[in-house]
Amino acid sequence: MKCVICNSEKLNLIKSNYKPYLDYQYEIFDCQNCQARFVSPFENKNVHEDLHKFKGNIYDLERENLNKAKYFFNNKDIKGYRKFLSKDFRY
Repeated sequence: MKCVICNSEKLNLIKSNYKPYLDYQYEIFDCQNCQARFVSPFENKNVHEDLHKFKGNIYDLERENLNKAKYFFNNKDIKGYRKFLSKDFRY
C-alpha cells in the first residue's frame, strides 16, 4: 500500500476494521512522509451511490440544512441565519 498523495510506503495503520457504514469496512492510514490520512481503497465503486439512495441518510439532512440556510440568506435575515448556524457545532 502506498500513500494516495505522495506515494510513500511509510504508513501507520491508525485503525483496522473501521466500519462507518453498514456493509462497508476500511482501514485508516496516516502517511509518515506527508501526514495525509486516508482509508484503504474503496473496493465497492458504488459506495457513494449506495449511501445517497437511502431515505433519511446524512446527505438528506445536509440538503435540508442547505435549503434552510438559503432561505435566511435570500431573505437577508442575518439574525435568523446566525441563529440557525449557531445550532450546528460545525459552524
